Amino acid sequence: MKKILIVGNWAWDHCEEAFANALRKQDFEVIPFKINLDKLPKPLKLIPLNPFLKSIQIQLLETVRVNKPNFVFLWNATHVTYETVFKMSKDNAKIVTYSNDDPYFNSNKPLRQKLLWRKFLQYINLADFHFVYRPINIAESKKYTNAPTFLLPPYFIPEKFHNLKLSDQDLSKYETDVVFIGHYENDSRSDFLEFLHDKGIKIKLFGTGWNKNCSESFLKKFGNIARLNQEDYFKSLKASKICLSFLSKYNRDIYTRRCFEITGSGNLLLCERNEYMKSLFLENSEATYFSSKEELLEKINWLNSNHEIIRDISIAGNKKAYESGHSIDLRAKYFADLVTEKTDKSL
Repeated sequence: MKKILIVGNWAWDHCEEAFANALRKQDFEVIPFKINLDKLPKPLKLIPLNPFLKSIQIQLLETVRVNKPNFVFLWNATHVTYETVFKMSKDNAKIVTYSNDDPYFNSNKPLRQKLLWRKFLQYINLADFHFVYRPINIAESKKYTNAPTFLLPPYFIPEKFHNLKLSDQDLSKYETDVVFIGHYENDSRSDFLEFLHDKGIKIKLFGTGWNKNCSESFLKKFGNIARLNQEDYFKSLKASKICLSFLSKYNRDIYTRRCFEITGSGNLLLCERNEYMKSLFLENSEATYFSSKEELLEKINWLNSNHEIIRDISIAGNKKAYESGHSIDLRAKYFADLVTEKTDKSL
Protein backbone atom coordinates (compact mmCIF):
# COMPACT_ATOMS: atom_id res chain seq x y z
CA MET A 1 0.00 0.00 0.00
CA LYS A 2 1.42 3.39 -1.03
CA LYS A 3 1.34 6.31 1.39
CA ILE A 4 0.24 9.78 0.35
CA LEU A 5 0.46 12.83 2.59
CA ILE A 6 -2.17 15.40 1.58
CA VAL A 7 -1.18 18.92 2.60
CA GLY A 8 -3.84 21.61 2.47
CA ASN A 9 -6.33 23.68 4.38
CA TRP A 10 -8.97 20.91 4.51
CA ALA A 11 -11.59 23.65 4.77
CA TRP A 12 -14.12 22.29 2.24
CA ASP A 13 -15.41 18.74 2.51
CA HIS A 14 -15.60 18.32 -1.29
CA CYS A 15 -11.85 19.00 -1.66
CA GLU A 16 -9.07 17.31 0.35
CA GLU A 17 -11.40 15.29 2.60
CA ALA A 18 -13.46 13.84 -0.23
CA PHE A 19 -10.45 13.16 -2.44
CA ALA A 20 -8.65 11.46 0.45
CA ASN A 21 -11.60 9.10 0.90
CA ALA A 22 -11.60 8.33 -2.83
CA LEU A 23 -7.86 7.63 -2.80
CA ARG A 24 -8.32 5.17 0.07
CA LYS A 25 -10.52 3.16 -2.31
CA GLN A 26 -7.52 3.12 -4.66
CA ASP A 27 -5.45 1.36 -1.98
CA PHE A 28 -3.63 4.44 -0.71
CA GLU A 29 -2.89 5.06 2.91
CA VAL A 30 -3.76 8.74 3.33
CA ILE A 31 -2.01 10.90 5.92
CA PRO A 32 -3.75 14.27 6.40
CA PHE A 33 -1.72 17.40 7.12
CA LYS A 34 -4.10 20.25 7.89
CA ILE A 35 -2.81 23.80 7.72
CA ASN A 36 -5.11 25.64 10.08
CA LEU A 37 -5.15 29.15 8.66
CA ASP A 38 -7.73 30.17 11.26
CA LYS A 39 -4.91 30.26 13.80
CA LEU A 40 -3.11 32.94 11.80
CA PRO A 41 -3.88 36.68 11.97
CA LYS A 42 -6.11 37.67 9.04
CA PRO A 43 -3.36 39.48 7.05
CA LEU A 44 -1.17 36.35 7.15
CA LYS A 45 -3.94 34.19 5.75
CA LEU A 46 -3.67 36.17 2.53
CA ILE A 47 0.00 37.15 2.57
CA PRO A 48 2.24 34.26 3.70
CA LEU A 49 5.41 35.63 5.29
CA ASN A 50 8.27 33.29 6.18
CA PRO A 51 8.96 34.39 9.78
CA PHE A 52 5.38 33.56 10.77
CA LEU A 53 5.28 30.19 9.00
CA LYS A 54 8.16 28.40 10.72
CA SER A 55 6.00 26.15 12.89
CA ILE A 56 4.05 24.93 9.84
CA GLN A 57 7.29 24.04 8.04
CA ILE A 58 8.75 22.26 11.08
CA GLN A 59 5.57 20.22 11.67
CA LEU A 60 5.31 19.29 7.99
CA LEU A 61 8.92 18.13 7.72
CA GLU A 62 8.55 16.11 10.91
CA THR A 63 5.38 14.47 9.56
CA VAL A 64 7.27 13.46 6.43
CA ARG A 65 10.21 12.16 8.46
CA VAL A 66 8.01 10.01 10.73
CA ASN A 67 5.56 8.69 8.13
CA LYS A 68 7.87 8.37 5.10
CA PRO A 69 5.14 8.87 2.48
CA ASN A 70 5.65 7.82 -1.13
CA PHE A 71 3.88 11.00 -2.26
CA VAL A 72 3.37 14.46 -0.82
CA PHE A 73 0.27 16.02 -2.43
CA LEU A 74 0.23 19.82 -1.98
CA TRP A 75 -3.36 20.97 -2.58
CA ASN A 76 -3.68 24.79 -2.66
CA ALA A 77 -0.88 24.80 -0.07
CA THR A 78 -0.15 28.53 -0.22
CA HIS A 79 1.65 28.59 3.15
CA VAL A 80 4.36 26.04 2.40
CA THR A 81 7.78 27.37 1.39
CA TYR A 82 10.11 26.42 -1.45
CA GLU A 83 12.74 25.36 1.08
CA THR A 84 10.34 22.94 2.78
CA VAL A 85 9.27 21.35 -0.51
CA PHE A 86 12.93 21.02 -1.52
CA LYS A 87 13.72 19.18 1.73
CA MET A 88 10.71 16.88 1.29
CA SER A 89 11.78 16.04 -2.25
CA LYS A 90 15.17 14.94 -0.90
CA ASP A 91 13.40 12.56 1.49
CA ASN A 92 12.43 10.20 -1.38
CA ALA A 93 8.86 11.51 -1.54
CA LYS A 94 7.39 12.30 -4.94
CA ILE A 95 6.01 15.84 -4.93
CA VAL A 96 2.53 16.29 -6.43
CA THR A 97 1.09 19.81 -6.72
CA TYR A 98 -2.43 21.04 -7.52
CA SER A 99 -4.64 24.08 -7.32
CA ASN A 100 -8.35 24.10 -8.08
CA ASP A 101 -8.06 27.89 -8.24
CA ASP A 102 -6.53 30.00 -11.03
CA PRO A 103 -3.11 31.16 -9.77
CA TYR A 104 -1.21 31.29 -13.09
CA PHE A 105 -2.84 34.38 -14.63
CA ASN A 106 -2.33 37.56 -12.62
CA SER A 107 -3.44 40.48 -14.75
CA ASN A 108 -7.02 40.37 -13.42
CA LYS A 109 -6.10 39.81 -9.78
CA PRO A 110 -5.65 42.25 -6.88
CA LEU A 111 -2.23 42.44 -5.23
CA ARG A 112 -3.29 40.32 -2.23
CA GLN A 113 -4.18 37.42 -4.58
CA LYS A 114 -0.83 37.67 -6.32
CA LEU A 115 0.95 37.56 -2.97
CA LEU A 116 -1.18 34.65 -1.75
CA TRP A 117 -0.01 32.39 -4.61
CA ARG A 118 3.62 33.53 -4.72
CA LYS A 119 5.06 30.60 -2.72
CA PHE A 120 2.93 28.05 -4.59
CA LEU A 121 4.20 29.33 -7.93
CA GLN A 122 7.78 29.10 -6.66
CA TYR A 123 7.71 25.55 -5.35
CA ILE A 124 5.77 23.88 -8.19
CA ASN A 125 9.12 24.01 -10.00
CA LEU A 126 10.11 21.12 -7.68
CA ALA A 127 7.08 18.98 -8.51
CA ASP A 128 7.32 15.48 -9.95
CA PHE A 129 3.68 15.75 -11.04
CA HIS A 130 1.62 18.90 -11.46
CA PHE A 131 -2.19 18.98 -11.83
CA VAL A 132 -4.34 21.91 -12.97
CA TYR A 133 -8.05 22.71 -12.86
CA ARG A 134 -8.76 24.00 -16.38
CA PRO A 135 -7.24 23.21 -19.80
CA ILE A 136 -5.75 26.68 -20.32
CA ASN A 137 -3.73 26.24 -17.10
CA ILE A 138 -1.70 23.41 -18.66
CA ALA A 139 0.18 25.80 -20.94
CA GLU A 140 0.22 28.67 -18.43
CA SER A 141 1.78 26.60 -15.66
CA LYS A 142 4.77 25.79 -17.92
CA LYS A 143 6.06 29.26 -17.07
CA TYR A 144 6.58 27.96 -13.51
CA THR A 145 7.32 24.23 -13.78
CA ASN A 146 8.73 21.63 -16.14
CA ALA A 147 6.94 18.82 -14.33
CA PRO A 148 4.58 16.55 -16.29
CA THR A 149 1.30 18.47 -16.10
CA PHE A 150 -2.17 16.94 -16.18
CA LEU A 151 -5.74 18.16 -16.08
CA LEU A 152 -7.70 17.38 -12.89
CA PRO A 153 -11.18 18.89 -13.37
CA PRO A 154 -13.90 19.11 -10.71
CA TYR A 155 -16.16 16.14 -10.04
CA PHE A 156 -19.36 15.06 -8.34
CA ILE A 157 -19.61 12.98 -5.17
CA PRO A 158 -22.50 10.47 -5.46
CA GLU A 159 -22.63 9.82 -1.72
CA LYS A 160 -23.72 13.41 -1.14
CA PHE A 161 -27.06 12.98 -2.88
CA HIS A 162 -27.80 9.25 -3.09
CA ASN A 163 -31.02 8.37 -1.26
CA LEU A 164 -31.84 12.05 -0.75
CA LYS A 165 -35.47 12.48 0.28
CA LEU A 166 -37.53 15.66 0.01
CA SER A 167 -40.01 16.41 2.79
CA ASP A 168 -43.10 18.56 2.32
CA GLN A 169 -41.15 21.34 4.03
CA ASP A 170 -38.27 20.90 1.55
CA LEU A 171 -40.66 21.08 -1.39
CA SER A 172 -42.28 24.20 -0.01
CA LYS A 173 -38.87 25.84 0.36
CA TYR A 174 -37.10 24.70 -2.81
CA GLU A 175 -39.60 23.57 -5.46
CA THR A 176 -39.40 25.80 -8.55
CA ASP A 177 -39.08 25.76 -12.32
CA VAL A 178 -35.57 27.27 -12.41
CA VAL A 179 -32.85 27.55 -9.77
CA PHE A 180 -29.43 29.13 -9.67
CA ILE A 181 -27.15 28.29 -6.75
CA GLY A 182 -23.89 30.19 -6.83
CA HIS A 183 -21.95 33.29 -5.91
CA TYR A 184 -22.52 36.85 -7.08
CA GLU A 185 -20.08 38.08 -9.67
CA ASN A 186 -19.91 41.42 -11.44
CA ASP A 187 -20.78 39.96 -14.82
CA SER A 188 -24.10 39.49 -16.58
CA ARG A 189 -25.60 36.90 -14.24
CA SER A 190 -27.68 39.30 -12.15
CA ASP A 191 -29.09 40.88 -15.33
CA PHE A 192 -30.03 37.46 -16.70
CA LEU A 193 -31.70 36.41 -13.45
CA GLU A 194 -33.64 39.66 -13.12
CA PHE A 195 -34.70 39.37 -16.77
CA LEU A 196 -36.13 35.90 -16.13
CA HIS A 197 -37.96 37.10 -13.02
CA ASP A 198 -39.46 40.02 -14.93
CA LYS A 199 -40.63 37.67 -17.68
CA GLY A 200 -42.64 35.69 -15.15
CA ILE A 201 -40.35 32.68 -14.81
CA LYS A 202 -40.69 30.87 -11.50
CA ILE A 203 -37.09 31.13 -10.31
CA LYS A 204 -35.21 30.80 -7.01
CA LEU A 205 -31.72 32.05 -6.17
CA PHE A 206 -29.28 30.92 -3.47
CA GLY A 207 -25.65 31.70 -2.82
CA THR A 208 -23.20 34.27 -1.51
CA GLY A 209 -22.48 37.92 -2.22
CA TRP A 210 -25.90 38.82 -3.59
CA ASN A 211 -27.29 40.65 -0.56
CA LYS A 212 -24.15 42.79 -0.35
CA ASN A 213 -23.70 43.65 -4.02
CA CYS A 214 -27.12 43.78 -5.68
CA SER A 215 -29.49 46.70 -6.03
CA GLU A 216 -32.49 47.21 -3.78
CA SER A 217 -34.86 46.49 -6.65
CA PHE A 218 -33.11 43.18 -7.36
CA LEU A 219 -33.28 42.11 -3.71
CA LYS A 220 -36.96 43.01 -3.48
CA LYS A 221 -37.63 40.55 -6.28
CA PHE A 222 -35.55 37.69 -4.86
CA GLY A 223 -35.77 38.41 -1.14
CA ASN A 224 -33.01 37.49 1.28
CA ILE A 225 -30.66 35.24 -0.69
CA ALA A 226 -29.30 32.51 1.58
CA ARG A 227 -26.24 30.31 1.30
CA LEU A 228 -27.08 26.59 1.31
CA ASN A 229 -25.19 23.81 3.04
CA GLN A 230 -24.38 20.81 0.87
CA GLU A 231 -27.45 18.75 1.76
CA ASP A 232 -29.81 21.65 1.10
CA TYR A 233 -27.91 22.44 -2.11
CA PHE A 234 -28.74 19.00 -3.50
CA LYS A 235 -32.30 19.21 -2.18
CA SER A 236 -32.72 22.45 -4.10
CA LEU A 237 -31.38 20.87 -7.29
CA LYS A 238 -33.68 17.89 -6.89
CA ALA A 239 -36.73 20.08 -6.25
CA SER A 240 -36.10 22.18 -9.39
CA LYS A 241 -36.97 21.33 -12.98
CA ILE A 242 -34.08 23.29 -14.52
CA CYS A 243 -30.70 24.03 -12.91
CA LEU A 244 -28.73 27.02 -14.17
CA SER A 245 -24.96 27.29 -14.32
CA PHE A 246 -23.14 30.55 -14.97
CA LEU A 247 -19.39 30.41 -15.61
CA SER A 248 -17.07 32.66 -13.64
CA LYS A 249 -15.39 35.28 -15.84
CA TYR A 250 -13.06 36.20 -12.98
CA ASN A 251 -11.79 32.60 -12.85
CA ARG A 252 -11.98 32.19 -16.65
CA ASP A 253 -14.08 29.08 -16.18
CA ILE A 254 -15.13 26.96 -19.15
CA TYR A 255 -16.86 24.62 -16.69
CA THR A 256 -17.60 24.71 -13.00
CA ARG A 257 -18.09 22.06 -10.33
CA ARG A 258 -21.84 22.54 -10.57
CA CYS A 259 -21.83 21.37 -14.21
CA PHE A 260 -20.79 17.92 -13.00
CA GLU A 261 -22.87 17.96 -9.81
CA ILE A 262 -26.06 18.90 -11.64
CA THR A 263 -25.69 16.19 -14.29
CA GLY A 264 -24.21 13.69 -11.83
CA SER A 265 -27.18 14.05 -9.51
CA GLY A 266 -29.61 13.43 -12.37
CA ASN A 267 -30.86 16.98 -12.83
CA LEU A 268 -31.13 19.08 -15.97
CA LEU A 269 -28.19 21.40 -16.67
CA LEU A 270 -28.80 24.70 -18.47
CA CYS A 271 -25.37 26.28 -18.81
CA GLU A 272 -23.66 29.16 -20.58
CA ARG A 273 -22.59 27.82 -23.96
CA ASN A 274 -19.01 27.15 -24.99
CA GLU A 275 -17.40 24.55 -27.21
CA TYR A 276 -15.73 22.69 -24.36
CA MET A 277 -18.98 22.16 -22.46
CA LYS A 278 -20.65 21.02 -25.69
CA SER A 279 -17.88 18.44 -26.09
CA LEU A 280 -18.60 17.12 -22.56
CA PHE A 281 -22.40 17.04 -22.78
CA LEU A 282 -24.17 17.05 -26.14
CA GLU A 283 -26.43 20.05 -26.66
CA ASN A 284 -30.17 19.46 -26.28
CA SER A 285 -29.43 15.77 -25.71
CA GLU A 286 -27.37 15.56 -22.48
CA ALA A 287 -27.51 19.23 -21.38
CA THR A 288 -28.84 22.54 -22.63
CA TYR A 289 -27.03 25.83 -23.28
CA PHE A 290 -27.61 29.53 -23.82
CA SER A 291 -25.64 32.54 -25.04
CA SER A 292 -28.05 35.44 -24.47
CA LYS A 293 -30.92 36.47 -22.22
CA GLU A 294 -33.38 35.91 -25.04
CA GLU A 295 -32.07 32.43 -25.78
CA LEU A 296 -32.10 31.57 -22.07
CA LEU A 297 -35.78 32.50 -21.85
CA GLU A 298 -36.52 30.58 -25.05
CA LYS A 299 -34.80 27.45 -23.72
CA ILE A 300 -36.68 27.60 -20.42
CA ASN A 301 -40.02 27.98 -22.18
CA TRP A 302 -39.15 25.09 -24.53
CA LEU A 303 -38.22 22.84 -21.62
CA ASN A 304 -41.25 23.80 -19.54
CA SER A 305 -43.54 23.06 -22.46
CA ASN A 306 -42.70 19.36 -22.35
CA HIS A 307 -41.55 17.70 -19.14
CA GLU A 308 -40.56 14.55 -21.07
CA ILE A 309 -37.77 16.60 -22.66
CA ILE A 310 -36.50 17.53 -19.19
CA ARG A 311 -36.66 13.89 -18.10
CA ASP A 312 -34.88 12.55 -21.21
CA ILE A 313 -32.05 15.12 -21.15
CA SER A 314 -31.57 14.65 -17.40
CA ILE A 315 -31.27 10.87 -17.76
CA ALA A 316 -28.86 11.14 -20.70
CA GLY A 317 -26.74 13.77 -18.93
CA ASN A 318 -26.55 11.62 -15.82
CA LYS A 319 -25.46 8.61 -17.85
CA LYS A 320 -22.75 10.66 -19.59
CA ALA A 321 -21.50 12.08 -16.25
CA TYR A 322 -20.84 8.55 -15.00
CA GLU A 323 -19.59 7.01 -18.23
CA SER A 324 -17.14 9.86 -18.90
CA GLY A 325 -15.49 9.52 -15.50
CA HIS A 326 -16.71 12.70 -13.82
CA SER A 327 -17.41 11.04 -10.44
CA ILE A 328 -14.87 11.54 -7.67
CA ASP A 329 -13.96 7.84 -7.57
CA LEU A 330 -13.02 7.82 -11.26
CA ARG A 331 -11.14 11.14 -10.92
CA ALA A 332 -9.16 9.59 -8.05
CA LYS A 333 -8.46 6.43 -10.09
CA TYR A 334 -7.20 8.57 -12.98
CA PHE A 335 -4.95 10.49 -10.56
CA ALA A 336 -3.68 7.32 -8.86
CA ASP A 337 -2.99 5.54 -12.15
CA LEU A 338 -0.96 8.50 -13.43
CA VAL A 339 1.26 9.02 -10.40
CA THR A 340 1.82 5.35 -9.56
CA GLU A 341 2.38 4.11 -13.11
CA LYS A 342 4.87 6.83 -13.94
CA THR A 343 6.59 6.47 -10.57
CA ASP A 344 6.89 2.69 -10.91
CA LYS A 345 8.35 3.05 -14.42
CA SER A 346 10.99 5.45 -13.15
CA LEU A 347 12.24 2.99 -10.50
